[in-house]
Amino acid sequence: MTDRRVFVSVDDWSSESIVVREEQAHHLRNVLRARPGDSFEFIDGQGRWARATLEGISTRGELTCRIEEQSRTPSPGEDRVVLLQALVRFEKFEWILEKAAELGVNRIVPVVAAHTELKWRDVTNARQARWEKILIESIKQCRRLYLPVLDPPLPFAQAVSKTRGGCKLLLSEKPGTPPLKSALESFLEACRHSPGEVPSGGFTLAIGPEGGWADEEIGSAGRSGFQAVSLGEGILRAETATVAALAILHYETGD
Repeated sequence: MTDRRVFVSVDDWSSESIVVREEQAHHLRNVLRARPGDSFEFIDGQGRWARATLEGISTRGELTCRIEEQSRTPSPGEDRVVLLQALVRFEKFEWILEKAAELGVNRIVPVVAAHTELKWRDVTNARQARWEKILIESIKQCRRLYLPVLDPPLPFAQAVSKTRGGCKLLLSEKPGTPPLKSALESFLEACRHSPGEVPSGGFTLAIGPEGGWADEEIGSAGRSGFQAVSLGEGILRAETATVAALAILHYETGD
C-alpha cells in the first residue's frame, strides 16, 4: 500500500510504536482498509515524523504500528509567521485556514474588526474544533510537520497590542500605501546589514474583512508598530488578499 500520512497525538507516540485511535483509526480501518503489514507515515504536528508498519488492530478498533524510522524537525517558533485574520463568512474563513497552513503560517489569530459581520458568539467550541481539524488535514496534505497554533478570536485592538517584535504589516487599501513586497525587501535588507539594530522576531500580517479596516483600527495598529502596506491598486476579496500576501511573504523569505 502506498504510504499515507496520518496525524496522531503526541501522547500516542512512544519510542518504538504508535497507537492510532478514534477518527484516524476509523479512517485507516474503514476508508483505507488497512491490514497488518501496511506502511504509513505519521506526524504529531510538533515536528515529529515516522514511517511505521501496522502490526495489529485491537478489539476496540485501535491500531498499533511499529516504528521503522523517525525524525524530528526543529521548530520555526510559534511567532515566525503570525496571521491576524479578520473574521469573514465561515466558508471563506475555513478556506483561508487551509491555505494559511499550506503557506507556512505558524500562528493564526482570528480578529473581530469594526466591519466584521460575525461576532464572538458565532464562534462556538464546535466551530473551533472544526477549524482545528481543517488545519490538521491541511498540514497532512501539504506535508508540513508543524500544526499552526489557532488562538481564540480577539478584538482587533487587543490582538495588535499583543504582537511581539519583528516585521509587522497591515494590509491597507488607502492610496499611496507602499507595496508589501518593498516593505519586506527593506526589512530583510536591514536584517542582513545591521542585525544588532533590527527588531528581532518574525513576521505578522494583519488582513482585514470585506470593507477593509476602519481608520481607528489603522491608527491602533500604527501605535503598536505596524506599517501599512498594499497589494496594488486593485481591490481584492479578503480571502484572495490573504493568499496573495502570504505567497509574497513565502517567496521573499525563501521559505
